[in-house]
Order: sequence, then structure tokens, then C-alpha cells
Amino acid sequence: MMVVEGHTIDSETVARFAELMRAYPPNTFTYPEVVRLALSAGVPHEAAHRFADRMLQRMKRNGFISCARSSKVWRRVATIPNEWLQVQA
Repeated sequence: MMVVEGHTIDSETVARFAELMRAYPPNTFTYPEVVRLALSAGVPHEAAHRFADRMLQRMKRNGFISCARSSKVWRRVATIPNEWLQVQA
């Protein structure tokens, strides 16, 4: 479980978000697209932006995505393993 902006996000919601990220067709995506995926996964609207920000930071730190400094487009460089999700939720 994780708490974002006072809302509790359960591990099932995080897993649903990861499945949506994996199924997202292009290998590049923007921040607003990630927020929409978070909302689709069941993250409350008030917490969706912060949740997306935290997940992008964690995925970048662990080498699953990258972003050029001057760009606002994220690029998927590796598949997010299920084991990593269990630890993050």
C-alpha cells in the first residue's frame, strides 16, 4: 500500500497501473498520458498527478524508463517486472 495526497493506493491498483503501462502501445509516452493511465487504474483524481510523478521517478531510478533532459517525452527502455511492483506497493 502507498499513501498519496492522503489517499491510500492499494497494491491491486498499482498492479493495474503497471498492466496498463505494459499494454500501452507506443514505447514513448508523455506525463498527461501517464496521469490518464493512473486514473484508468482507479487512482483517485486528487492523487493521480502525484501518483504518476512518484511512479515515473521510481521507474526512472530503477532503469525502466528514460527521459531526455530537454524533452517531455518518456521512453520505455525495459519491462517492469512483477517482483518490482510487489515491493513498490
